[in-house]
Amino acid sequence: MQIPLDYYRILGVPTQATAEQLQQSYRDRAQQLPRHPYSEVAIVARKQLLEAAYTVLSNSEQRQAYDAATAAAAPQTQDQQDAGSDATRLSSAIRDQQLGSIEIAEHQLGGALLLLQELGEYELVLKLGTPYLRSGILDLKQHRLGSVLSEADIVLTVALAELELGREQWRQNHYEKAAQSLQAGLELLLREGLFSDIQTEIRADLYKLRPYRILELLALPEDYPAQRHQGFSLLQDMLNERRGIDGAGNDQSGLSINDFLQFMQQLRSYLTVTEQQELFENEARRPSAVATYLAVYALVAQGYVQKQPALIRRAKAMLLRLSAHQEVYLEQAACSLLLGQTTAASQSLELSHEYESLAFIREYSVDSPDLIPGLYLYVERWLQDEVFPYFRDLVTEKVDLRSYFADQQVQVYLDELTTETSTISAQPALQQSLEIPQVALASTSTVPTEARLVTTSRQTATGNETRAPQPVATQVVDNSAMVSASSGRIASLNPSGAVTTLPEPRNAALKGKVANRAKVRRPARRSRPGHSMQQRWWQLGLILCGLLALGAVATALFIRREPRPLATVAEPLEQPLLDLDRPPLPIPTVNALATPAVSASTAKLGATLSQEDIRQLIQSWQATKAAALGPQHASELLAKVLTGPALKEWSGRAQSAKAGSWYWQYKLNQVNVNAIKPINPNQVSAEVTVNETANYFERGRQQTDSSYTDSYRVRYTLVRQNSQWLIEEMNVL
Repeated sequence: MQIPLDYYRILGVPTQATAEQLQQSYRDRAQQLPRHPYSEVAIVARKQLLEAAYTVLSNSEQRQAYDAATAAAAPQTQDQQDAGSDATRLSSAIRDQQLGSIEIAEHQLGGALLLLQELGEYELVLKLGTPYLRSGILDLKQHRLGSVLSEADIVLTVALAELELGREQWRQNHYEKAAQSLQAGLELLLREGLFSDIQTEIRADLYKLRPYRILELLALPEDYPAQRHQGFSLLQDMLNERRGIDGAGNDQSGLSINDFLQFMQQLRSYLTVTEQQELFENEARRPSAVATYLAVYALVAQGYVQKQPALIRRAKAMLLRLSAHQEVYLEQAACSLLLGQTTAASQSLELSHEYESLAFIREYSVDSPDLIPGLYLYVERWLQDEVFPYFRDLVTEKVDLRSYFADQQVQVYLDELTTETSTISAQPALQQSLEIPQVALASTSTVPTEARLVTTSRQTATGNETRAPQPVATQVVDNSAMVSASSGRIASLNPSGAVTTLPEPRNAALKGKVANRAKVRRPARRSRPGHSMQQRWWQLGLILCGLLALGAVATALFIRREPRPLATVAEPLEQPLLDLDRPPLPIPTVNALATPAVSASTAKLGATLSQEDIRQLIQSWQATKAAALGPQHASELLAKVLTGPALKEWSGRAQSAKAGSWYWQYKLNQVNVNAIKPINPNQVSAEVTVNETANYFERGRQQTDSSYTDSYRVRYTLVRQNSQWLIEEMNVL
């Protein structure tokens, strides 16, 4: 049978390799054994193919004949065919060779697939191996290929190909495709009842991939109901395994309680107000204080938009339950105002200790007998800036309380609330008092700095791309709240006082729906620095049924700081090097997606970075990599050639190497620049083929199963900083 392999690729050398390079590569490849449990049949077959390749290429006459045969197999012109007439005199064995392929015996299939697996030809492994599995030819009980072990080798190689292909798709942000590949590999192993350790490895990846899939699916437009339903199912599975949003269960995603809260906050931007209402009301029944507070937001938003005060009344009832453990008087005042219960609203304001917010409300209640005018403006801004931006269908909605109170359905409901002694619809004098001073509506320049409101600026994008967003986990400061197990009360709380904002979506999936939001300076809340309305959500997350004690639970749910990785994967484990705080590949911004083709001037500028310039830069990087991950661990050199995500990733690897007492010895064999693509005047993408030899050492001893000599293609993103070109991103293709 013919296998698409050639002798040069089997040995991992270029066609111009010298005799010394051939010998060294053959010796290295022969000594390097697979890290997975392949049978002796596959290992012997692999060795036979390596020996055959070395025998031909190390003999100058046979190598010349082999090169001529492969060249003759390529499409030729008539002149080339006449000039290559000598090839017809080759031996029959050589003449049968096809371009880039060799003939093997059927019992060598396992060894050939193993070599393709080592070369990273995962799709080719699936193409060659899967037909044996799907057609029913492969039966582990019939020993068709000579041995039950050799047949198990094919199962193992196909499953590993699915695993590695899934990880590649993961790195390329194709999360559902990645899940399908991983699931296919797992189902194969389960069906055959083989390699439980590989099954465990695949399951671990599927669990870690699940948050990515949820965001990708829920970010789809609403006319993809089946996919979005699948996203909700995956989310519900995570919530059940964690025992709620703020639960202490293990969903095997690697997300801590704090990380998962951040994930849920990011997720909200891809859910409609109806979806959030259903989700968080259900979660609040666990019970969950965080879910209860999020349900309040959804109910208030839904009640305002649909002109259904009954929903706002439900939200107010939820706040009453929370008030036993957390100060929510301002939220209660807002609900009372929207229900026309001005007396109750005033009473809530009197109980509030949010002094700075009260100062703002008083600022806009000048010459009024009560604080209702200021509260009116406060609630309007609160809905616009803090509530609506977190619902995908409300980000462009404009808040106008006048239209809400003027609605006939609202008026009828408010008139029926006889338990309150004062309503907006029953007090003409109050209607007059609700005429907000013109200075408040026209400008905020007269408002004191500590109480000034700045509305959120939005830049609505257009387009229909549905590329999935990346989950983001952010670092939280001062997670110092402690809960008493007996009372469930907060013993201490000292959150950071940073201005908070929801991050701009990192993809174009919701263009035209999810706006790019600038930082919002909300109405000031407490006179003590560091407190804000959203920071209370952290406190609410600490109330777990009044019985669950949590130490050091995060108290700044929506404070966004510098991101931190959720997990670091130390070399040399073959795990996807993915962090939930940033995408593994650069995500285009909205402006970048709207930018037309590269201009002539940009292309001309990019062309000034020649192939030789890029080749020298990559050579410099390879030398720096060898020093940083070598026995001296000279990680300080990385900043001279790397920047941005690349610098962060490789600095982390170097630190892990030093801490774990392992290192690599790299030898660069060849660098070829295949393509250069200018992106903008200060950014260029380059595709490069690198051939290197890498020997892995752990505690001073070489680990041959992890060492290699191989060629691989890399896409580098180069950026110019201070007249110097640095590597910002690198992705193995």
